[in-house]
Amino acid sequence: MKRILAEAQRLMQKGGGAGYLTYTLRDFITESPPQFMVMPDIQQRPQYPFTMDAARRFFGYFAKLPFNFAGMITSVVIYDGKENLPNHSYAAGWLFQETLEEIGQLGRLPDHIGSIHFEYGGTTVTPTINVEAAAKLSRSKWVGDTPYTQCGHCQQWWPDERLFGTNRCPGCGKPF
Repeated sequence: MKRILAEAQRLMQKGGGAGYLTYTLRDFITESPPQFMVMPDIQQRPQYPFTMDAARRFFGYFAKLPFNFAGMITSVVIYDGKENLPNHSYAAGWLFQETLEEIGQLGRLPDHIGSIHFEYGGTTVTPTINVEAAAKLSRSKWVGDTPYTQCGHCQQWWPDERLFGTNRCPGCGKPF
């Protein structure tokens, strides 16, 4: 994490501060205390439990793979996964600005800043990591007598009459 903090400070000093930071799973696993957690309920589910042993086997392929995110990630929480190697296997998680200790003190999961998805095995012949920023809430404004809504995904503004009945963004097609 010290490496990531130094990189974030360097970007802030350049004036932008909005650059992408490069992470690896190792950054979160080797932190003291670790900032990587597999939710207990998926470790104990009856079909395909994603135990800590299964997680170690699966994430071993991803520990050194870099991924980028436009913001400071402090912890990763895995909420779903299936380790069935050499067949298709996956894991999905949330990215947080809070440490696991801060999340524990809250007693609930705060709003996540992004999501992360891991895939490997079966037809996915190389370990793959996909990261996506969390969508912001849609916003509304009026221009004259016309109400507009801003998509939380693509940030485009649309007149509300274009959204009537669909509740989907005409630009990206995702629901509001």
